[in-house]
Amino acid sequence: MGAAGKLMSVQRDWRERDVRVVLVALVIAVATVATIALFASQLQRTLVTSASSFLAADRQLEAENGRPVPGEWLEEARARGLETGQMIEFSTMVFGNDRFQLVSAKAVSNEYPLRGQIEFQQQPAAPRVMRDEGPGPGEVWLNPRLLRLLDVSVGDSLEIGNRSLRITGLLVREPDGGFRLSALAPRLMMHADDVDSTGVLQEGSRVEHVYLFAGDSAALEDYYDWLKPHLQPSHEWEGVRDGETFSQSLQRAEQFLLLGGSLAVLLSAVAVAVASRQYATSQRDTVALLKTLGSPGGAIAGMYLRRLGLWGMAGILGGLALALPLYWVLANLLSEALARPVDIRVDPGALVPALLTALVSLFAFAYPPIRRLRSVPAMRVLRSQPGESGREALPDLLIAVSAMFGLVWLYARALPMVLAVFGGLLLLLGVLALIGWVLVSVLRRIRGGGQSWRLALVGLYQHRRGG
Repeated sequence: MGAAGKLMSVQRDWRERDVRVVLVALVIAVATVATIALFASQLQRTLVTSASSFLAADRQLEAENGRPVPGEWLEEARARGLETGQMIEFSTMVFGNDRFQLVSAKAVSNEYPLRGQIEFQQQPAAPRVMRDEGPGPGEVWLNPRLLRLLDVSVGDSLEIGNRSLRITGLLVREPDGGFRLSALAPRLMMHADDVDSTGVLQEGSRVEHVYLFAGDSAALEDYYDWLKPHLQPSHEWEGVRDGETFSQSLQRAEQFLLLGGSLAVLLSAVAVAVASRQYATSQRDTVALLKTLGSPGGAIAGMYLRRLGLWGMAGILGGLALALPLYWVLANLLSEALARPVDIRVDPGALVPALLTALVSLFAFAYPPIRRLRSVPAMRVLRSQPGESGREALPDLLIAVSAMFGLVWLYARALPMVLAVFGGLLLLLGVLALIGWVLVSVLRRIRGGGQSWRLALVGLYQHRRGG
């Protein structure tokens, strides 16, 4: 078949409703996966680029046992040329304007933050400014929400334990606060030198001491080699990729994004399977006629395989054409959310899951019913032949289920999550099958309705297995 014949064949296919359904489903599947994968790659690249600012340092040492680390550890770090700082995080009650409120307090040393800046307001209506240091001794900064909850103003006093501290500004955003899921209570920032005088930290109090380190990467690695033998199970040394503040949150976000997109992909795969089966059924007479004209089964299978390849190319190109502008919109929204420019670029590696999705959708859901066209007998031209049985379609069902499992695993990469998705889908299918069976059984017992009604009921009952 020449190029003109192939073009005419594609045009005829496009007029087929089932082919259009397959193409639209492929475009949706590819666009969904490509958009999410590109955005996840952009998100990771953007955050890693400004990684140190999300920790307020290059490395953090967390002491989760409520006790500060030995002073020699910090002296050793300074001797190696590293900058150090300290944070103390705890929850406590504060009192202001005859009101009590539970807060998430952060006490910081003079050096905080070692990386990044604090977003600060002098007054609620004042412009936001970036500062390189926290509050001084005797001062406290409040989250704007806490200011409203206590009905206090900048310049008022706030009682924390035994101390009365003066409110000198509003804490809008911390450099290391965006990905720390430490507390739902409103944030308060004070100076570390004021903590002991408040008396709020007693033996057994839930408190976390966090130590900040910044400097040359080689010096940080050498210091960690020295520090590692001294660390206890309650101590945790974190870089930006290590802690829950960043890595686990980002990984979890990527998994849930792709998992949410996988539902659209699975629906698209079902549409591809159903439409391909209907298309194959409509082509059985054409195949029988071709066989009477001398076309061998292999040549017919090759012809339909080439058509399938053209569908795949069209679906991939259409999906990518839809995904790229969607990705551009999401990347710009990310830039606005982070209040910083984002280097928008397409990562070719992020497109691999989308290409795999298209190939799996084609060859696991569309190809099996089309492949069986080669077995259509030429005698079908003279005599109607029965359709395929459920036993013949069983291998295709197993391939489809395996493909679905593989796709969800590709997106989630967590077996419990994959099993949860499949368990939910199986439960949904079981409920829908039960509802369908009950409806058909009830409708069969309804009398009247005319000839058309009875014929429709007979058709539903006879095709209940295929449905």
